This record gives sequence, C-alpha cells and structure tokens, in this order.
Amino acid sequence: MTNGCQVSISKTGTRLIFRPGIIDANDGVEVRHDCDLGRNITYYLEVICLLGIFGKTELNVVLTGNTDDNKDQSVDSFARAFNFIINLCDAPTASIKVNKRGFAPLGGGVVTLK
Repeated sequence: MTNGCQVSISKTGTRLIFRPGIIDANDGVEVRHDCDLGRNITYYLEVICLLGIFGKTELNVVLTGNTDDNKDQSVDSFARAFNFIINLCDAPTASIKVNKRGFAPLGGGVVTLK
C-alpha cells in the first residue's frame, strides 16, 4: 500500500512515529492480507482506511481473520462510523463489505475494502 514507509517505536513502546512514504495503493490491484487472530480485522482497517484517503489510486484490499471479538469494535460498526465521519469531510467514502463472518479465536472472516 505504501512505498518507502518508516516506522519508529520508542524503547518504552509509548511513542510511535509512522512515515508512510508514497501511498500508491498498489494501483487498484487486489492485495490480500491474513490478519493476526489476536486482533479483529477492524484493528487493521483503522489504519488502512486513513492511509487510503491519501492514496494516488483506488484501494482494493481483502482481509481475512476475525470480524468480531471482545477487544475491538465490529467491522460493521466501524464501517458506519468511518463513512459518516468521512462524509462530513467531503472525502470519498469507503466500501467495506463483510463477505464472510469469522469469530475469535478461529477466524475465517473475509472483508473487502475499496
């Protein structure tokens, strides 16, 4: 999704500096990622959606893992909240579609983001 990103985490783990570099969004080509089953897919969507706003091309990501767990909000509630806030900023909304549900700890969920 990015080209030339830099990540710096402090020794105590309390500060994160993330420089994404050029956000090229892979020219709209589908990117697949298997999310860690310790966190919900929403954990990944929070960062991907914000970076995708500034991309040069359309984003097309397929994430697999947990769609619902007891740590993070569900994919459905995140999609509604994110699109509502983005719409207030006159930015393009995201198409977040749950293709298959997967619950912790087994996963198996599939979510498409465009």
